[in-house]
Amino acid sequence: MKILFIAPSYLGLYKPIYEELCNQGHNVTCLILDDFKSDPYLKMGFFLIRLFNLLKWKLKKIPLKYWINACKSKDLDQKFDVLFVIQGTTFDPYLLDFLKKRNPNLKSSLYIWDSNRWYDFFRNAKYFDKVFSFDLHDVESSQLANTAFLPFYWTEDLADANIATKYTISSIGTNHHGRLAIYKKVYFQLEKMGISNYIKLVVNCSPISFREKIRLLKLYLFRKREAIEEFKVSCGELTFPFVTNKMYSSEEYNKIILQSKAVLDTDNPTQFGTTPRLIWALAANKHIYTTNTFVANFPFFNSDYIHIISRENPILDVTLLDKKLSTSPRESILNLRIDNWVKNFIE
Repeated sequence: MKILFIAPSYLGLYKPIYEELCNQGHNVTCLILDDFKSDPYLKMGFFLIRLFNLLKWKLKKIPLKYWINACKSKDLDQKFDVLFVIQGTTFDPYLLDFLKKRNPNLKSSLYIWDSNRWYDFFRNAKYFDKVFSFDLHDVESSQLANTAFLPFYWTEDLADANIATKYTISSIGTNHHGRLAIYKKVYFQLEKMGISNYIKLVVNCSPISFREKIRLLKLYLFRKREAIEEFKVSCGELTFPFVTNKMYSSEEYNKIILQSKAVLDTDNPTQFGTTPRLIWALAANKHIYTTNTFVANFPFFNSDYIHIISRENPILDVTLLDKKLSTSPRESILNLRIDNWVKNFIE
């Protein structure tokens, strides 16, 4: 099949998808977009849209103009069997109309890997034949017949059983949604118990803007101690032994998971989906300690290897790691292996 694949550049997460589509023998035209440059809502900040609601009609013209120009300049004047879009922040219905005029039988699919609570990812869902989201709550509240729940994919390299265990617990994540406070409590707990770990909070320090200074002042006024600490770590004024500015590739990230007995997963409390970290840990047959209480609602949940812990008081019972498992964690998510996962969008 001939596929037009459109995805954001974020962390290169599109690459395994593109490679799998090609490996399955499809002819793939790949357009990778920087959402923060292409999408007016993200570029200006969604709070401005709420504040200046009258600007919406003007801003909506920007994606339209982008795709009118793109259809002329990116060699899209050809026949495609499938349109596969991830996120869809820059999508405009003009593109689908343009493509369908050249192929009336075009199949279209959209995958959303963010929550709809801070950005309306579902605003164009009605234009697609199939829509999948990682957020179960968004799927249930959309009330659209073409929408279904689909967690993140995993790749075959996570099934490598030949890598020796080096750490008892590992976790790598960026500094947001209270992760600093959780990592701090867990890291010093593990160090005190002499338990080997690889806990890394990734921070990309940058100069403090005027807007951020105003935000910091508000945090002081409202005495948000944890948020102030998180802010200071982000700008380099404060650090801890587990804080790093190292950027991890997906290969390095997966290797750390494979070298660990268990993975610590911290969730975004405003989302009702799973992080890729949780899915990848299951694929690697690892135990998981997670602050995501909603995970108990998912079909692959098994308390033998998914252990829910408190965000406020994250105590890790490492004796659970010695428990013999009756089933393999990987077996519960075989449908999410990338070769099976991509079929949802092209069949």
